[in-house]
Amino acid sequence: MKLELLHLPFEILDQIIHFTIPDPHYLAYPASHSCTKTLLSLSRVSKFTFQTARKLLYTHCLYIDAPWRLGSLVTALSHSNSTIPLSCPRNLYLSPFSGPTIRNREIVTNITVLFTILGPYLKRLVINIPLRSHYPEDDRTETLRPLLRQGFVKLVELEEFASVRDELYLAYWNPAFNHIPMIEEDEDEDNDDDDEDQEDHTITDFFPSYWPKLKHLALYNSVFDTTFMDALARMPLLNTVVLSRRDFGDDEDDWLQLWNAKVGARVEITFIESTDVELEAGIKKLTFTDLPPHRAVDTSLGVWMCALYTPEDGDAIGDVQEWTLKRMLDGSLWSSSELEKLATQAPLHCL
Repeated sequence: MKLELLHLPFEILDQIIHFTIPDPHYLAYPASHSCTKTLLSLSRVSKFTFQTARKLLYTHCLYIDAPWRLGSLVTALSHSNSTIPLSCPRNLYLSPFSGPTIRNREIVTNITVLFTILGPYLKRLVINIPLRSHYPEDDRTETLRPLLRQGFVKLVELEEFASVRDELYLAYWNPAFNHIPMIEEDEDEDNDDDDEDQEDHTITDFFPSYWPKLKHLALYNSVFDTTFMDALARMPLLNTVVLSRRDFGDDEDDWLQLWNAKVGARVEITFIESTDVELEAGIKKLTFTDLPPHRAVDTSLGVWMCALYTPEDGDAIGDVQEWTLKRMLDGSLWSSSELEKLATQAPLHCL
């Protein structure tokens, strides 16, 4: 009996390859994930599977967690003979620094080049970058932060942005004060005033305001004050904000009333904190009943308070960052229905 090989139509084969993606809304699958490994294997089978698999890799697997991955991606996208469709990379997880500092000019340059290339296309971005390892006064000699700013400002199509480690700290040194001598850290015991002077010589702006299409914003350890609220109020499409371990400004007592007056129900905001008291862990939506009558607010406000349980001897900072990163990647951080579901879970653990 003669056996005949059956050939699947390309259309069916294409659908089969697409089914390797578990969740098409997941931001980016790492190299260790089974779907990434499968797509890499399929890219080596034939010309047809190569085209489809490569497109899906650039669409669903841009999880850049090492310097060499960033360098390889920039090289691939920058090559004059590149046939990679630039419209594919719309989602990106970026954590390219292998150490605790950003003081690596090659990596910083590659980030800027990458953002310049992907700026017209990138929609969703999660960064895990130690921006607070390098301060504006350091750039009087190294000029790394201005270089990073050149890249971030190109992301004009961003709709979703999340920073795992900080508030997107891109403050920069005012060049008008370049003539001021550098202050040595151990020069004397009265460095507090010197530090304040150096802060006065830096320019701090609310960088997400450069992205007019932004809808979802998540930051870590951001100052939550009237200046911050005013900046959010000026963003026309913004509808969801998540702040982990926020820092209050001078308005800690009346922040909810200020939020109601300046931003209101247009933007849903979630505050994520940690607690070592297990019974306090959970999530709830604030209403006027949470305040005295003379401080009543609009009951339609979407303000959520989330307290994650972390053991007293645990790493509260790391646990909160890990918990939020997981939800940044799967998209549940922005979902009201997910918040309502979490509200039924008590206590809420950082797992």
